[in-house]
Amino acid sequence: MAQRDYVKKKAKTKKNSSRVIPTLMMIIAIILVIVFIAILYIVSTNKPSRPETPPQQPTQRPESVLPEKPQERWTYLKELENPDSGTTNPPAVVGTTPNTGTNTQATQQERQQILDSFMNERTTTAGTTAQQQTTPTVVAPPAATSQSSWLLQCGAFKEKSNAESFRAKIAMSGVESEVKSTSLHRVVVGPFSTKTQAESTLVTLKNNGITSCILTGK
Repeated sequence: MAQRDYVKKKAKTKKNSSRVIPTLMMIIAIILVIVFIAILYIVSTNKPSRPETPPQQPTQRPESVLPEKPQERWTYLKELENPDSGTTNPPAVVGTTPNTGTNTQATQQERQQILDSFMNERTTTAGTTAQQQTTPTVVAPPAATSQSSWLLQCGAFKEKSNAESFRAKIAMSGVESEVKSTSLHRVVVGPFSTKTQAESTLVTLKNNGITSCILTGK
């Protein structure tokens, strides 16, 4: 019975398997590249397109329309005075006679009414203006500034005893005074009802050597 060579057979199978593996790797790599390119193509073609915004047209401002000038009253009066100027005669109707006398009379009455109303307005306006000019404007007199009483302030002392001694000195000149105590003890003369009396007393005190008195209003 012939012996089989198992060693050579095993070597041949190993050689075949080493050739198959690189071929599979190349096929897989090619498939992956094709899939990757297909994905990129699909993504690039399916990008959402931005909506195009139409160009904005400049808005036109509406032109300001000025109101028509009102018809002057004098123009209307002149037209009433001259009814024939600027008018065309209506076409005559066969078989009828126009009643011109009635139309002329109505026009004259309307003109007379407008003239009368215009004259009345002018008379009323003139009367009102004349009344405003002749009416005197009453101006309130300024309030008279009156001084109720007057005082002579002759001294101020921290100690009341000094104020009393100065009051006694004033009394020796024949003038009566008083001491008003607040934060300081003030020696005052008065009050006087008139400024003349206060000035006369001030002169009397100066003649007696008391020159520190000042005339003030109460």
